[in-house]
Amino acid sequence: MIKSLPLSNRIGVLLFLLILFSSGVLEEENVTASVELYKEGIPQNVLSLIEAVVCIEAVKGEKTEQYSGFFIDGNGTIISTTHNLDDFDQFSVGLHDGRKLKGKVIKFDRHRDLSLIKIDFRSTSHVVLTRGRKNLEMGEQVYSLGCPLNLVGTVFTGIVNGPPRRVDDLTYWQVNMEIHPGSSGSPVFYSSGNLVGVVKGRYRGTHSIGFLIPLDAIAAFMSEK
Repeated sequence: MIKSLPLSNRIGVLLFLLILFSSGVLEEENVTASVELYKEGIPQNVLSLIEAVVCIEAVKGEKTEQYSGFFIDGNGTIISTTHNLDDFDQFSVGLHDGRKLKGKVIKFDRHRDLSLIKIDFRSTSHVVLTRGRKNLEMGEQVYSLGCPLNLVGTVFTGIVNGPPRRVDDLTYWQVNMEIHPGSSGSPVFYSSGNLVGVVKGRYRGTHSIGFLIPLDAIAAFMSEK
């Protein structure tokens, strides 16, 4: 039954199944079978980068927020959105295997909404920025890898459904893609597994109209001291 659903719906079912499993309602073998169905239709080049994705949890007093991010080298360097991340008292970085490590913001740009984070970790998987792609076409399919609802490595597929949107002096890609709390900072790829942007957020009042920070902005952020 799950296999017959549209991909976006199958992903939603997977999230529900994982929540049930964590509460003890479902057994591990049922969840594993569902995960295998969910992976069908996702390019292997994208799936191979799941271990490069991290979950970021920021705490300030009683306030806790969660973001996504991804390794850009093997030395524990991570890109995420900023969303005032530098204002938090402390934050941790969750790895694909469940470990949590203390993180430190080493660079941020509130205007572009990007931050660079460092943790003491040697990553075996990372996203190569120089292999990214700067131009997208209307109707092109893209894939995000992130931590919505704190579920690391969750994949959503989307479609470029509008021309580049200009806000102030910045440009964003518009996509039809599910975006949930914690998705901000997720890397977005096209089918070859090359980076095209980072999830900034969603249009207010919707769950499927999203905006991506393009690779041009990421490159400019990385080149500035």
